[in-house]
Amino acid sequence: MAPEQTQPSAAGLGPWTDVYLLGGMLLEILTGRPPHTLPTSREAFRHAAVGEVEIPAGSGPAELLALAAVALERDPAR
Repeated sequence: MAPEQTQPSAAGLGPWTDVYLLGGMLLEILTGRPPHTLPTSREAFRHAAVGEVEIPAGSGPAELLALAAVALERDPAR
C-alpha cells in the first residue's frame, strides 16, 4: 500500500501511486516479502502511512534493488 492510499481522500493518488505499487511488487519478487510486513494489519497500515520501507542489501541484484528503492520513495516527486 502506498502512503497516499492510507489517507481518507483520494486526492493524493496518481500515476506515482502505481509506481510505488510496482516497486513493492519488485521488492517482493526479489526478497520474498512485501514492503510492509508486520504482525498485524493495523501495524502494517501505520507503517505504510509513513512510507518506511527497508531494502535488505544482498537480497537480489543491486540494480533492481536500487530501482525498487526509488519506486518506494515516500515523496512522489523523487
